[in-house]
Amino acid sequence: MTVNPQYILSEVLRLSAGRNLCLAYSGGVDSHVLLHLLASLPVEQRPKLSVIHIDHGLNADSARWAIHCQKTVEALGLCCEVIKVNVTQINELGLEAAARQARYQAFRQRLTEQDCLLTAQHQQDQAETVLLQLFRGAGVRGLSAMQAVTDLAGLRVVRPLLNVSRDALVAYANQHQLDWLEDPSNDDISINRNFLRHQVMPLLADRWPAISATLSRTASHQADAQLLLDELAQADLAAAEVDWAVASVSISALSQLSRQRCANALRFWLQRLGFQAPATIQLERIMDDVFSAAIDREPLVHWHNVEVRRFHQRLYAMAAPCSRPQPIHLVDTSDIPLSDNMILHWQPHRGAGLSLQTIQSGLTVAYRKGGEKIQLAGHAHHHSLKKLFQQWQIPPWQRQRIPLLFAGSELVAVVGYGWSAKHAVKDNETGWIAHTQAGQQTSFSLSDIADSGNL
Repeated sequence: MTVNPQYILSEVLRLSAGRNLCLAYSGGVDSHVLLHLLASLPVEQRPKLSVIHIDHGLNADSARWAIHCQKTVEALGLCCEVIKVNVTQINELGLEAAARQARYQAFRQRLTEQDCLLTAQHQQDQAETVLLQLFRGAGVRGLSAMQAVTDLAGLRVVRPLLNVSRDALVAYANQHQLDWLEDPSNDDISINRNFLRHQVMPLLADRWPAISATLSRTASHQADAQLLLDELAQADLAAAEVDWAVASVSISALSQLSRQRCANALRFWLQRLGFQAPATIQLERIMDDVFSAAIDREPLVHWHNVEVRRFHQRLYAMAAPCSRPQPIHLVDTSDIPLSDNMILHWQPHRGAGLSLQTIQSGLTVAYRKGGEKIQLAGHAHHHSLKKLFQQWQIPPWQRQRIPLLFAGSELVAVVGYGWSAKHAVKDNETGWIAHTQAGQQTSFSLSDIADSGNL
């Protein structure tokens, strides 16, 4: 196998779909070859191209590597941005996973939906990923390993070298006299991937010379199977009256499915919502404990930062609450970031909402403590917030998470539900209605980026 520059570059242009290109450049042989190929594209044919090198600060030579990468990129007439990251949670995640999480977080903060991140994982990386997932007991999705195109929290990631062997990349690099870096940590066999690479894969290749290509083909077959499972899940969730806005789905409808089909729908639902994928034991608890709980019970299954609950024959998924947020003061209609990656957003409405004067006089965003009352616009009397929540059929656990707006100690709005008659605008005036919306996701689930190879 040899590197086919024309094919690889055509795949980059096809898969990036008109977005700006950003190469994740480690300085290793694989990303250096991809850099060299991209630089060979005529400027008039090449989308806007940027290069980022992540300095993890984990090696004493990392600063020298960053300088090497900048000089290498500049020699090709391009610019290289060096981003230093702080690798945390090493004890909890392991060094490799923690470093991976830190760099993907940096990419997500730097890039937008108009950008496409190019990474240089090759065929051996793909084969190793299949084996790592197999040894974890992964299902179809895990065994599909890395895809040529992945969407991570709105960021497109393209891997154009997955069908290219490392030997072919090294041969290309030698042919063009490329000067690449060797990270000594890649020789540390205490890291699972390196153990496979140095101890296991050579033995397998001696017996089955095409092992990397064969395992990569297995990943492709599993990806096709996962696509069919996802299509089935979407159909089952539609029949189960899924409500993506409030992250809920009908329990009675899911209960009519076979156990395997129900588990498939639940996995898809949770992952589409952006939550960490549940392990088999959590899925079983949802189907056994939550589905069958008595109507007066409030069952809960949780893992990592995810909670799944039941209310009125519907299943709800949500992020676990953080510590009680501090009050936030506002004096205008600018967006305000809240907890749980939510934003307080104002919209103008004719004849409805709070007056601008009320807002500009100063409001406080806080949460329920108990005993609050409000006379809503269109109502003749005050009602307790507790009674209103019951009338609106808001699940008990959500009531503590709904933002409230206060003018001093007076409750003037329940965000997303109603506002005070006293502070409401008249029919011929423009008012402002507050509601919440999801903020831009800037972090990745580890299940999305796990074992994606070295950058």
